[in-house]
Amino acid sequence: MAKGVGSATPTIEKKLTQKRILELRKTGLSIEAIAEEMGFSAMYVRKLYKQALSDIICDDVNEVRRLELAKLDDIQEVALQVMRAFHPLVNSGTVVRDAVEDENGNPVLDENSNPVTTRLADTGPVLAAIDRLIRVSERRSKLIGADAPVKTAMTNPTGDKEASLVQFYIPNNNRDQDQDGQADQENTSA
Repeated sequence: MAKGVGSATPTIEKKLTQKRILELRKTGLSIEAIAEEMGFSAMYVRKLYKQALSDIICDDVNEVRRLELAKLDDIQEVALQVMRAFHPLVNSGTVVRDAVEDENGNPVLDENSNPVTTRLADTGPVLAAIDRLIRVSERRSKLIGADAPVKTAMTNPTGDKEASLVQFYIPNNNRDQDQDGQADQENTSA
């Protein structure tokens, strides 16, 4: 089978395709637009894009990461503004209000003896902004590699050399007994 852009092993063609995808992404094109321009499926372009971000160490990758992080910063700023803003609760096109009460639970009245009211807050937009901030944080962690798996190895308690393997003997199916049902002498003499 001939090796090409679609093969499992990295080839020059695949690396050049990844480089072109990174260049187009730097210009601000979406994955779908890149796929259309290059004649690939969006899923394949996304796969190559992710591989390029994680595999290729070059100025193009760092520039794309910088641009992606800048986009995330913008999204984060908007989400923070939404989260901090007051959102009145609206029901059937009318802002929902509630009477203000004093410390004894009595309604507070204005100078005309009308009850003072306050607008109720809608928590939906705030919760949606919090959800968006979490997603931005997750994406940022992926881009900078903060969630990358850490390679670990078993070591001795001091951590200075690799731990030795432990072997367990687990008797099974009466293997320690001879045909007469008696235990082997060499196994029991210890």
